[in-house]
Amino acid sequence: LKVTLVPDEYVAGSLVAALRSVLPVRVLVLQADIASPTLVQELSIAGAAVTAVVAYRTVQGSGGINLPALLATNQVDAITFTSPSTVINCVRRLATEGGNPNHLADVCLACIGRVTAQAVRELGFSVSVMPAVYTLEGLVAGLEEYFREKYD
Repeated sequence: LKVTLVPDEYVAGSLVAALRSVLPVRVLVLQADIASPTLVQELSIAGAAVTAVVAYRTVQGSGGINLPALLATNQVDAITFTSPSTVINCVRRLATEGGNPNHLADVCLACIGRVTAQAVRELGFSVSVMPAVYTLEGLVAGLEEYFREKYD
């Protein structure tokens, strides 16, 4: 698909600002079942006719690596978080799998943006990496810089 508009910043307010020049329009917002209402509310206030559709459910995963054991033995250098739900589900999963969520304080916690970073801080942890550009590329670049500075 051809992308016709990309906001300056990857947050709801910036997307609404970028769309203001074409409002009023009809907007279909595909989102998670636990999505913040901010985008839909701000678009509506700005004059868009918004239809919000739950396109996917966010659930806590299972299986994969034994993260509690890896954290307990200092075998994790960094954990990336791309949404507040990834933060919450990581901490919940650690607790339900017998891990110690406090071990997260011993690793680099990298967040894709300020909303995700806020979720980390609300749980009492520090954010080591948060890129200026809220993309996966920005997150990877932030991790590269963090570890380059740490080991130089």
